[in-house]
Formats: sequence, structure tokens, C-alpha cells
Amino acid sequence: METHAPFYCIIPGSFRPPHQGHYEMISHYQSLASEVGGKVIVMVSKPSKKNERLTGSGQVITPQFAKEKLHEMFGDSIEVRISEQSPVRDCYEFGSEITEGTVMFCCANKDKDIERFDRIKDYYKEKNPHIEVRVSSFEIKTQISASDIRSSM
Repeated sequence: METHAPFYCIIPGSFRPPHQGHYEMISHYQSLASEVGGKVIVMVSKPSKKNERLTGSGQVITPQFAKEKLHEMFGDSIEVRISEQSPVRDCYEFGSEITEGTVMFCCANKDKDIERFDRIKDYYKEKNPHIEVRVSSFEIKTQISASDIRSSM
């Protein structure tokens, strides 16, 4: 039986609320990770008061809500963490948790999300050179607005 070095797909974001586009993206990376016995870790942001997301009726969509919905979608096949600082900062610090393998930092192709990872390869090369770092952007086919979903909640 062939053994693989550890493989992680790390997906940071707010996920408030998780929607079809998130489902497509996480499913894609889950499929990639499962091919090599890897793991998907979703890092949900814990926003400051000024960055809270509200429903149309004014309720706060909490990181815990996002975590619960992601678990409803994927069960235990993914790990969901709530970031105490920022999920992108947690991506940089993830390297201190592992000693070998490949880490793929993943995002959607919207806005300039991939630019959050501009320096991550250099950071890992300096801090933990035994880890291979990849950055991947997924094209979400379903055009959905989280703002529209929040408004309808």
C-alpha cells in the first residue's frame, strides 16, 4: 500500500452564511484531498463588531452558525475551525502545527482573494522549509451573493 506525505487543503473565509458557491469550492478541494488521504480544514473568521454580518431581520450571523451549517453540509469529512484572529493569519501559522507534507491554500476566484496568499510561499520557505506550499483559486460556477442570502434571512 502506497503511503502519502500529509496533504492539507486550507480554506479561509467568513462563510456567513455558507452557500452553494462555498459548497462547490469545498467539495472540489475535498475531492482533491481525498485522492491522497488528505484533509480539508475550513477556517471561519471571527469578525470584529464592525465586520459582523447581519440577516435582513438584523440578527448576527455568528461564526458558530457558519461552523454548524458547514458540518450539516459535509459532516465530519472536513474540519472547521473558528479563527480567533484572522483566518488568513491562521493560514500562515498553520505551518507550526505540522512538520512535513503539502499545504494547499485555497480560495474562490472572486475579488482579489488569491492576493491574500502573495507572500505565503516565502513565509513557509523561511519558517518551515520541509513543507511544500501551493496556492489554488477555484472558479465558482454558481454566481451567488452572500449579501442577497443574508437579506432574505
